[in-house]
Amino acid sequence: MNLSLKNVWLMFKLRAILIVKNPTIAMFPLLAIGYVVIFKGIVSANRGPAMIWILSMAILFNTVMSGLMFSTVPLATEKENKTLSVLLNSQVTSREYMLGTMLFSVLTIVITDILSVLVSEISWQQLPFGGFLLLSIVTTIISSLIGDFVAIVVSSQTVASFITLPLMFIFAIIPMFKSFSTLAARISDATYSGIMMNFMIKSVATGKNGWSLSDMMLMIVWLIVTLLFLLIAYRKKGLT
Repeated sequence: MNLSLKNVWLMFKLRAILIVKNPTIAMFPLLAIGYVVIFKGIVSANRGPAMIWILSMAILFNTVMSGLMFSTVPLATEKENKTLSVLLNSQVTSREYMLGTMLFSVLTIVITDILSVLVSEISWQQLPFGGFLLLSIVTTIISSLIGDFVAIVVSSQTVASFITLPLMFIFAIIPMFKSFSTLAARISDATYSGIMMNFMIKSVATGKNGWSLSDMMLMIVWLIVTLLFLLIAYRKKGLT
């Protein structure tokens, strides 16, 4: 079946409308930028290492939490309200729906990540733009895949929101405490979000791309595994 760019664009706009109508979710990217702005003023006398920690926390907050919530809540809501069934019974296919909605999440979150870096005043010489952009996109996609998986397997928006809480803790909070706990550091280094944080900190510290071959391979594994889980869930339960 051919992919209709018109339908993809319609799904993109539909997801944008659903997010805007839910202020709790819509404010997530703005909170990330606000976090950088506020703490940049607090640490103005001692920028450098402190600023990259603040920025990396904001990026994790945005790519993980926004990525999960942008996909989980709207999809679960559309399932619960039966609007998704109406969409898929029209000319819109599941592929067009998934592609359009994910494009909105990726575009919104990646732009917010870039704005957060610009606001932080950390230069692209310190944080390589190409590597940062690639990791921002991949991290957001993985978060979106996990969010879609949760929304497909659960029965309601309430349950979906409840399940995303421990996921947020694992992927967004634990990496922030890796310096204080060996266990947290081990868990963080094994997660896709931890790879993103390590990249930012090492890049600013060395002035080079702060990821290794093992980091790249692990990121690919995360991407493949989350995609496989989503496909399995889709084949067994469908979107509706």
